[in-house]
Amino acid sequence: MTYISITTDRLELIAGTPELVQSEMTSSRFTALIDARIPKAWPPEGHHPGTMGFTAQRLGEGSDQIGWWCWYFVLLDKNKNERVLIGIGGFKGQANPDGMVEIGYSVLPEFQRLGYATEAVKALISWAFSHVTIEGVIAQTLPELIPSIRVLEKNGFIKIDGDSKPGVLNFLLSRHNFVNL
Repeated sequence: MTYISITTDRLELIAGTPELVQSEMTSSRFTALIDARIPKAWPPEGHHPGTMGFTAQRLGEGSDQIGWWCWYFVLLDKNKNERVLIGIGGFKGQANPDGMVEIGYSVLPEFQRLGYATEAVKALISWAFSHVTIEGVIAQTLPELIPSIRVLEKNGFIKIDGDSKPGVLNFLLSRHNFVNL
């Protein structure tokens, strides 16, 4: 299968395609297509049949959607010589007219607090800013999700005021701040 991927020190991020997301929802081919062991705890929090269906629908709108929805996080475990699916993240579609995209991410509990989310988010924001139309990346999280806040802060996001649901924190990483990291 041809796909877009990003490789970091410890991870391979694989951009979701219609075939890949559809296989996750409906078949045992997903393991072969993603080429990784899938832990019994899969999927991580926030990733469920509803989000998978929505994502598959959006990806089906055209190849220009690939990369702007979901990315699978595969751990390249060199000690065990295996690939393990540990999380998912991505954007909520292509940029709005102001050049902003919103990022989200989730990692299985057994792989949290090991720096994988920070590493994956860093790769995703670099990919987003490689597109000249992107002026900023925004994120939202809850105040009690301290590890999620730390992921954003480690990647240069700053807390901002913004329109959102009560109790939700808003973060921004502008192109200017990204370039100066």
